[in-house]
Amino acid sequence: MTTTDLPPKSVSSDAEPPGVGPGGVDPRMRERWIEVRRAEGRRRLWILGCAMAVVALLGIGFVVARSPLFGAGTVTIRGAGSISAGAVRSAARIGDGEPLLFLDTVAVARRVEALPAVDHAMVTTELPNTVIITVRERRPVGVVRGTGVAPVAVVDHDGRVITRVATAPPGLPVIVGAGPAPGLGQRLALAVAPRGISAMSPQLRVAVTRFIVIKGVATARLATGSQPVTVIRFGRVEDMRAKSEVALAVMDDLARRAQRVRLLDVSVPSAPATR
Repeated sequence: MTTTDLPPKSVSSDAEPPGVGPGGVDPRMRERWIEVRRAEGRRRLWILGCAMAVVALLGIGFVVARSPLFGAGTVTIRGAGSISAGAVRSAARIGDGEPLLFLDTVAVARRVEALPAVDHAMVTTELPNTVIITVRERRPVGVVRGTGVAPVAVVDHDGRVITRVATAPPGLPVIVGAGPAPGLGQRLALAVAPRGISAMSPQLRVAVTRFIVIKGVATARLATGSQPVTVIRFGRVEDMRAKSEVALAVMDDLARRAQRVRLLDVSVPSAPATR
């Protein structure tokens, strides 16, 4: 019997080991990779949806905020006495239907404070359509006489001209020596006089008819016949509250003794003198 030796079968190097799919990738790894890609896709879709929802809400909010539903319709003025409500509204320049949520309240307050008689303004809003402007007026302390159709300038404690009128209002002293009467809303060249009047005791202030400052020395003339003193010399316009209280005490003592004097000098409060 003839035996023929056959060559052994060769194993192809391209054969895939058990459990390995096409391309040499484990099916379990492929499935895991596919699941990860799907999860990333779903996350991107969710983020995109949220972004679109936020943009949509912002757009709706912007439209609603600028709609007439939240537009300025009522402007309420508080604290105005000598100033007319119409003048405050005109200065505020708030357009009819102007969106309240976008209203620059600081800018409105500054426009109102530009009025000569306004010391401070505060602007608030109340939805759906109300604007409230609260003003604090400047308090007049004296007048300065000038020229023109309205020659009398009414000034506050800082020397700012609140208004100009033809006749001086009652109860306000005439200021002398503070320079010429400036225009409406402007300040006196020398504001020391109105500041001195403002610092006086209110009880004495109402009795003063003229307040004169010459070369830094202040004197006050009182209403004729109503006080036991005609003129009070204050000296420099400093410590006016203390000086005025000393003057009141001396005047009370003179009144009790039924005495009258022409001059009371309180330039040194601790040593008042009369003559």
